[in-house]
Amino acid sequence: MNGGGCKSGLKLRSSSLEAAALSSRTVYLRVCSHLTVQLGQLAVTAERAAGRERYTGVVNTTPRLILASASPRRAELLTRLNLTFEVAPSDVDESFSTQDNPFDLVRRLSTSKAEAAAQNRPDAMVLAADTVVVYRDEIMGKPKSKEENLEFIARLSGRSHAVFTGHTLLLGDKRADRVVQTAVRFRKLSDGEVERYVATGEGLDKAGGYAIQGYGSALVREVRGCYFNVMGLSVPNVVELAQSFGFQLV
Repeated sequence: MNGGGCKSGLKLRSSSLEAAALSSRTVYLRVCSHLTVQLGQLAVTAERAAGRERYTGVVNTTPRLILASASPRRAELLTRLNLTFEVAPSDVDESFSTQDNPFDLVRRLSTSKAEAAAQNRPDAMVLAADTVVVYRDEIMGKPKSKEENLEFIARLSGRSHAVFTGHTLLLGDKRADRVVQTAVRFRKLSDGEVERYVATGEGLDKAGGYAIQGYGSALVREVRGCYFNVMGLSVPNVVELAQSFGFQLV
């Protein structure tokens, strides 16, 4: 009897010790979890104070974003990123010579547009862009008539051309700009194809006289570089410009 009681006592003590150990482990894990949460909150607070908000899957809408362009294509590309922004087209002189340097031209025009839109918006991040098409060292702007559009498409048929887009981002006294170049090659088009495309009217308000995202997609054989740059806004480069200011757009 006494031997059995001794074994029973040992079992009870062992169970008590195990329960105590389990309880201690639970408390330890809770403390560790609490400390981890606190450390994470402190890290986020520190990064915010340094102007480097961590990406959390939520679009950063501060500061407010202004698109200084009336282009529906550029607005569409930003909308695809689920961004909240305002459209405020800039009224600037966009005249140029066909012999201008395209790199310098689009950078100058995108900067002028951004500066004009930022004048009354010192706390906003302003994005502007300008696009031109270059064929054999000659700048092709937007065709002014159906006849000029026919001439543009006929010239580009079966040949390669370059698309330059200047991007400028302003926030207060900060400025970041970038010019992106994309090479595009048209397939050889028949006279009928050229006429039918121009008859759509799609190319009249587009640099080079065509829209790659619309009916013009049937004209293009090859694109080397950023496709979205041909639409008028290189999305990857816009994201990187915003990152240079410490903000994540995606």
